Amino acid sequence: MTGTALSALGAPFSENAGGVGNSSNDSYLNSFRISAAAGRLALHVSPQEINNVVEFCQLCLALARGIDRALSSHDIPNKAFELPSLFKQVEK
Repeated sequence: MTGTALSALGAPFSENAGGVGNSSNDSYLNSFRISAAAGRLALHVSPQEINNVVEFCQLCLALARGIDRALSSHDIPNKAFELPSLFKQVEK
């Protein structure tokens, strides 16, 4: 299991998961991670706030990593157009 670790969301993460030339699968998995982190982060900023500071920080970092990975591979995640409003809510 060399090269495999757990992501911030607990899903297996490997730099070379799926082998060489499987960029569409990597892109899909990264988009899924971004969606999952954004969805959970939205619960933290909703009217029924969740007061778990550690999880909040982990979700912010997971989202940042996912966005960074998408930018480096020239992908546009599914939730890309919903992220600006989420960032504005997180800022408050």
